[in-house]
Amino acid sequence: MVSWKEAAALRESGELLGFADRIICPVVAIHGEYDPHPVDGVKLSLRNKFKDFIMYTLGKCGHSPWKEKHAYQEFYEILGKELEE
Repeated sequence: MVSWKEAAALRESGELLGFADRIICPVVAIHGEYDPHPVDGVKLSLRNKFKDFIMYTLGKCGHSPWKEKHAYQEFYEILGKELEE
């Protein structure tokens, strides 16, 4: 397991995105509009790495949508829908 400190260093170096080359399954990202990582940068980075990529942006939501009162219901609806497919 990687700590946040280690992940942040990998992200800053660009090495973290390099791990995406090993992923061959569809990728779904659920991102809060108030997340400290700007949604447009995340979306662009991932869309360029994966052929089969879907991005959902949740309003009134930060980094932990499953815990946030304005987003948790929509988060679980999206998660359920994506897992059914």
